[in-house]
Amino acid sequence: MVKFRMAEDMTYWQARGCPSRIVTTGQYVDIVPLLPNHSQQLFDASKNADSDTKFTWLAELPPTTLTTSVHGWINFPPAKIQSSTL
Repeated sequence: MVKFRMAEDMTYWQARGCPSRIVTTGQYVDIVPLLPNHSQQLFDASKNADSDTKFTWLAELPPTTLTTSVHGWINFPPAKIQSSTL
């Protein structure tokens, strides 16, 4: 087993909660929490002529169906991130 030395003492480190689901309004764009009603737009945006190049460096392939791929992005439970050991 390989052990890595951390630059800082992480003995008392604790995971933080997920950010609040708020809308951030800017001059040109609003940032909104991802919701199920965004599924179709995300799917459409990922299925254009250059979709393969958009996904070149991502850890997954372009979605093939709306229900299996895009819904997975939206329904990914943040609790899993908090409870996992990374």
